Amino acid sequence: MAVRVERAGAEVWAAETSTARLARTPADLISWLTRALDFPAGVVLLTGTGVVPDRDFTLRAGDVVTIDVAGVGTLRNPVTVVGTGG
Repeated sequence: MAVRVERAGAEVWAAETSTARLARTPADLISWLTRALDFPAGVVLLTGTGVVPDRDFTLRAGDVVTIDVAGVGTLRNPVTVVGTGG
């Protein structure tokens, strides 16, 4: 999985990780979860992220965040401001 942030067309942050770095495989996580609970078709398993920017990095309106996952596809989202914060 590769994550990158572009600002005004230039890359300002990027990182990569892999599901191989998880303590348990996705199949193992699913196996344990489904032993105790029933899940509807289409459920999504979230494991968190293995890539985190430095504490002083902040997204800005207009930035574009792109996530590429081999064999799955690409998710590309523009950053917008919602509300006034007050």
